[in-house]
Amino acid sequence: MKSAIHLIISITLVTAVLAACQSPQTRRNIATADSLAEADPAAAINFIDSVSPAADGRRARMMMALLKAKAMNKLMQPIDSAKLKDIVDYFTDHGTANEKMLANYITACSYIDKDNAPMALQYFHEAVEQADTTDNDCDFKTLSRIYAQMSSLFQIQLSSANALEAGKKALKYAILTKDTANAISAYSQLADAYYFTNNFDTVIHICKKAADLYYKYGYKDYAAAKYGIPVFIMIERGEVQKAKPYMALYETNSGLYNQNTKTTLPGHEIYYYTKGMYHLQTDKPDSAEYFFRKEIKANDFNNKQAAAKGLYMLYKKAGIYDSAMKYAEIWNACIDSSYMKLSTTHLQRMQAMYNYSDKELETKQKTIIINRYEYLSVIFIFIIVIVIVLAFLIYLKRKKDFEHIKYLNQANNLNLILLKKKEAELQNLENDISADKKLIAAKTAEIKELQEKLSSMHGLYFNTDNQLFDSPIIERLHTLASHGGNATTAEKLSLIKLINSTLPKFVECLKINDNKLNENEIIICYLVKMQFMPSEIICLLDISSQRLTNIRKRLNNKIFGTEGGAKEFDYRIKHQTPME
Repeated sequence: MKSAIHLIISITLVTAVLAACQSPQTRRNIATADSLAEADPAAAINFIDSVSPAADGRRARMMMALLKAKAMNKLMQPIDSAKLKDIVDYFTDHGTANEKMLANYITACSYIDKDNAPMALQYFHEAVEQADTTDNDCDFKTLSRIYAQMSSLFQIQLSSANALEAGKKALKYAILTKDTANAISAYSQLADAYYFTNNFDTVIHICKKAADLYYKYGYKDYAAAKYGIPVFIMIERGEVQKAKPYMALYETNSGLYNQNTKTTLPGHEIYYYTKGMYHLQTDKPDSAEYFFRKEIKANDFNNKQAAAKGLYMLYKKAGIYDSAMKYAEIWNACIDSSYMKLSTTHLQRMQAMYNYSDKELETKQKTIIINRYEYLSVIFIFIIVIVIVLAFLIYLKRKKDFEHIKYLNQANNLNLILLKKKEAELQNLENDISADKKLIAAKTAEIKELQEKLSSMHGLYFNTDNQLFDSPIIERLHTLASHGGNATTAEKLSLIKLINSTLPKFVECLKINDNKLNENEIIICYLVKMQFMPSEIICLLDISSQRLTNIRKRLNNKIFGTEGGAKEFDYRIKHQTPME
């Protein structure tokens, strides 16, 4: 018996040693394949296909398969899921830290190609967990790329905080491995995350510094392209003279804009809006209209929204109120469409988080066979169905609420424009001594009717039982907004003083100091609590619709500690905070 055991042990050891041994030629082939996979992926694939049949041992063959998958991933070629699973399973049991990290990284990339973000993130996390950063031989270059991919994925998922954290790690490891190009790319990528947190000064600083680095290392086109976002921000701020030299660099060197045909490359049509706003602010309305109309043809809600906004501002500035109203409605409709699309996408992603992946399904089936717990799968599926049904019901309710708010905002905007038009007509009639008094009286009646309509609409949607809503400063701000006016510093301070003194529990729940709320954010919280509509807040604070939306989304995270949209923030402020 002992002899048999010794024989088995000996055979096992010999087999293991033989499997571990590789001929010098095989080792050279693996080294060559690894080098080519990084420098020339297409050549790497051809080389691996030619030498793989001669590889001795399973480890050598699996190593060749891993390097081929790496090269195919660089070329964005589809990789067979079953082969990838075999590679990951093998290196999970037999690979080094770097090999495990690479196998999981390639698998994550394959799920990105399948638009399966949850599984991609799972394998990205698996990859970084395998990395041994205490080892000098750690493949920091691949680790940097993993974090860069995670940052991009988080950005798509609208998780700016996670995108920023991953982006900083991508930069850290790119610098550590002295990978200049990837380090600059990772650094410039931080600008995207900062942009969606409204840190625009930081965005401009990062883009300028990244552009300087690209110029330094000879990437002239990349450098010029980095000025696109700063130019957009400067134009939005009205800093046209400051933006002008950067626009020239962008148009001349980036390769994204053709100065002869005045066209952008596909996917960069937002620059038409930048050009249009530049001409609008430099009193060239014809040129502004030309670029706005080029952009509105783009088959994209964001571009149509920007173009409609530009045309609305153009006609408003020109005093052509019918056209201004038309494009205001188009602008509003595009915002609504973008919101609906975003909501649908998030619902689909939430459902995807509960769907079985191939790997999870196989694991569950094995567990069921071994333990005979068939009823667990039924319960699990039942829970998934409940979650999806509840999510769908919530989605339908929010859609209904959103449609109601859309109707009120559109009607409110229309009546405001008509009110201003009638007031102008009345003023002209009053200045004309020979005007018919009966006509003046009729115009006065029309204005009164519109004012009553606005007042009745406000009463339909908002609760005005509380005497706080009838406070002089609240009425003053509603009146100011109805005429498109901006609130003064004194009026803002009066609002803050009123809310602080009358709603102490509401103010306390905001945790202003802990959440580091600035004055604008505090005022927005107070105005939303006082039932002011978004269109009124935009006028009072003199900010854009998009900026107000971004601030409300950020406040939702700051105050309530959860991701969500601007509409969710409004609902929580109005209904989930004390009215005292």
